[in-house]
Amino acid sequence: MVTVNEASPTAGSSPPHPAALAGDEPTDLRRIAEDLVTEAAAHLAGLPRPWDERGGEAAGVATKSTPTDVVTASDHALEVLIRDRIAAVRPGDAVVGEEHGSTAGDSRTVWVVDPIDGTVNFLYGMPWYAISVAAARDGVSVAGA
Repeated sequence: MVTVNEASPTAGSSPPHPAALAGDEPTDLRRIAEDLVTEAAAHLAGLPRPWDERGGEAAGVATKSTPTDVVTASDHALEVLIRDRIAAVRPGDAVVGEEHGSTAGDSRTVWVVDPIDGTVNFLYGMPWYAISVAAARDGVSVAGA
């Protein structure tokens, strides 16, 4: 797992993922997951935070199924980023995301994404949250970060 504090923001546009030419082995999928999480953490570092003066409306906070089931604009932004990157490096793979549901694919690999795992902690400025990305095959997790 890579925390937000361990990722270093990149300047300009995102470089191509080294894993883009990777194979289909679990080690390749893990490398992709690690790249995705690292890029997402760097992106998150630049987004408005709900708890500081940069927040406001741009930090957008809403509830889902219950008043304690929160989602932030950052959750949505990270999931969109991760989905876009998966589509670029693994076209044909399905994605299941916490915020945007499922997209179909024609391969055996399904990516499972929780853009901010621990959103309540993130919302209150506590550092105990993660960006979670996993690859599963035939219902079995084979790689993740």
